[in-house]
Amino acid sequence: MTALSPIGFGTAPRIAGARCLSRGARWAARIPAPVLRAAVETPAARALARRFLRGDPASEAARAVTFDVSVLSPGSPFLRLTPHVAGYVFQESVAAGVPVTVAWGDRDRLLPPAGARRALRRIPHARQVALLGCGHIPMADNPRAVAAEILQTCRRAGAGRPARTPAGAAAAR
Repeated sequence: MTALSPIGFGTAPRIAGARCLSRGARWAARIPAPVLRAAVETPAARALARRFLRGDPASEAARAVTFDVSVLSPGSPFLRLTPHVAGYVFQESVAAGVPVTVAWGDRDRLLPPAGARRALRRIPHARQVALLGCGHIPMADNPRAVAAEILQTCRRAGAGRPARTPAGAAAAR
């Protein structure tokens, strides 16, 4: 299991903040889409999106970042999930018996890297990785580093297990 800046390890104030954001998203869903779209396309809103979501808000790739207002349409999966996500607390049984990597962007401003320490206390056998220069969406900031960490976790999962023999391979020997 490779978790990228996972939820479920927040402090009480962070959880309260997430619940406020969830309520705010449901409130914003009541704003007519054209008005909302105009608001998120302002330079200030785009700068805010880059600041919270990307490791280097000034990078060329970050310039295209904007808020997707479709997630705020009434009944959207995002709106249905936010109350559950805001209150989620990690259950240790999820990670029992499997290799775990907790990878956190060192510039994540939405879920700060301090959550990694709390995650390691809850999953003592986990491997912690700092994704340098990455923000809340590390797969956008550095897809190669994210892929390398996922592959490393998969290798750990396969270590010590016998390789599978394709059907019919034993008969061919």
